[in-house]
Amino acid sequence: MAGAGRQHLEEADMAYGAHMKRAWRIGGALLVAGGACIVHGLLPGLFTDKATRTIVRLNDELKAHAPADGKAPALIEFEI
Repeated sequence: MAGAGRQHLEEADMAYGAHMKRAWRIGGALLVAGGACIVHGLLPGLFTDKATRTIVRLNDELKAHAPADGKAPALIEFEI
């Protein structure tokens, strides 16, 4: 594995497989939320809060696992 990849795994304190599983789960949730936004744009009565709930849940999860050293990116409060 390249140096930057290894460094990221060390900073995240995760093994490769655990990191991949988490990244795929988060990415999948974002894809579903994105699809819900597209459908919602066409049919406003559907998926009225799916993307917001998904992003808030992921935001909370990322905040809970943020490094204590303050190097985590700032997360934004929002409403879609």
